[in-house]
Formats: sequence, C-alpha cells, structure tokens
Amino acid sequence: MFEQYTSDDLVQMLYLELPLEAAAALRQAMAADHRLAARFASLRKAKRAMPKVTFDPSPAVLSRILQYSAETAV
Repeated sequence: MFEQYTSDDLVQMLYLELPLEAAAALRQAMAADHRLAARFASLRKAKRAMPKVTFDPSPAVLSRILQYSAETAV
C-alpha cells in the first residue's frame, strides 16, 4: 500500500524537517514513483532558484522588541 504524500511532505523533506523514518519512507516512495520524484525535483529546483536574502532588523526595532519582552515577561 502506498502512502499519499502531500506538497507539505515534500517541502519538509526539502528543508530536512521530516523525522528520519518519514524521510526514509518518502525516499523509498520517490524511488518507486517517478511522478513523486519529479515533483520533489521541481521543488528542489525552485528552492535553488530563490535568491539568498537575509534581513537585519534595525537597532530601533530590536530595542522595541526587547522592551516589549521585558514589559510582558511573567
């Protein structure tokens, strides 16, 4: 019996967020189902094409976050 894998499962696999057993099962399923493997390859290609962007909040924003955290701490 084949398990139905969703796009969420494939994205979790792509970002190494699946538990080891689930990842092994998905790899096995992709070996047996070339459509599933093609969907995964398409997602991997899209991820590689995404620009590598990092964001740094301004010091004022960090200060406000820390202030809010201190005010709301229990």
